[in-house]
Parts: sequence; structure tokens; C-alpha cells
Amino acid sequence: MNVWRVSYISSLGGSDVPGRWNEKGIKVLYTSANPSLCSWEYFAHKVGEKDWPVNLKLLELSIPDEHPDIVKLPINKLAEGWNGLAYKRNVQKTARQELLHKNRLGIWVPSVVIPEDYNLILNPNYAGFESLIKRKSIFPFEYDQRFKVIFE
Repeated sequence: MNVWRVSYISSLGGSDVPGRWNEKGIKVLYTSANPSLCSWEYFAHKVGEKDWPVNLKLLELSIPDEHPDIVKLPINKLAEGWNGLAYKRNVQKTARQELLHKNRLGIWVPSVVIPEDYNLILNPNYAGFESLIKRKSIFPFEYDQRFKVIFE
């Protein structure tokens, strides 16, 4: 199976910057089920910044099909407000428990941008991560210039 990521770098080490699904200091790698979702996810986090995103890469990653340590968190099991603008501690805690305490390779979580679609949050500290998650392709990535008006 393949997952996708838009980034400035092609590293698979993850980031410990806090996000919806991780607390500060907890490294995760955000990926999406398809290229269009990951581009929307990345773009949603750049809106409001002054600089137009350039020099991006689209990474296609290969992950094991139906790995027992990758689980799906259904929307109806998430705390109310999981999709709010502010990150919720209880949502971060749920993800931490699933990834770290249950020693998961990853968790599928609904996208806030497109709730019918899913992102895969990967745990780069999972034993054997490097042998399980492979960079399949790296493409240069640019957003359509028509979106640039949002940054002006």
C-alpha cells in the first residue's frame, strides 16, 4: 500500500512539533491516503503565513498491506471537538496511547479537511520502522498559482 506526504524535506524521521495528533516532543510522521489529500492537508497548515510554499516534494511511501500494528480510529470513537481549530489535549492523548503505549506502527485518523478521507500517522520510533516504511518515489511539487491569492 502507498501513502503520501508533501514536505520540504524527504526525511522519514518525523517531527516532534505539536499537531492535532501529537503533543510536543512526540515524534510522528503525518501521511495521507492519496496525493490530493496530503496536498490539502499541507496547504491548510500554510494558510495565514506570509510566504508562498516553494521547493516542495511529494513523497510516495510504501507501507505493508494490512500490518497488524496499523489500526483505524473511526470518527465515532473520537472525542467531541476533535476537528476544531485548536488542538485538543484529549485527542493528542488518544493518539499517544494508540501509537506509543500500544506500540503501533501507525494509526489511520479522519482528515479534518475531508472527513471522509484518512491520514496515516506513523510512529518513527516503532521497532523496524526503517525496514517497513520505504520511500517509493519523490516528485517535485508545486501548488497551482491560482491559490497564491490566498497568501497576498
